Amino acid sequence: MEEKRIMVDHEAFLIGIKPAICRRMIPQLEKLMPQLGKYPHMIDADGSYLFFQNQELMEKTIWHQWSMWNGVQRNIIGYWG
Repeated sequence: MEEKRIMVDHEAFLIGIKPAICRRMIPQLEKLMPQLGKYPHMIDADGSYLFFQNQELMEKTIWHQWSMWNGVQRNIIGYWG
């Protein structure tokens, strides 16, 4: 009988099951950079990498984050410009 194991998040990403992953630069990630570096990605202010399956998904995520932050500013600061 074949033993089953739980798939790691980067494995699920690389075979297309997971739409995005977020990782800090650690030795395991450095080993995967030749594969992951081919995907659209951004680096957060804290040094975390966010990889996406495609450019469209990355752009939608950026737009949603900007929209959410803009809404928060309007609610907190009262800016409606």
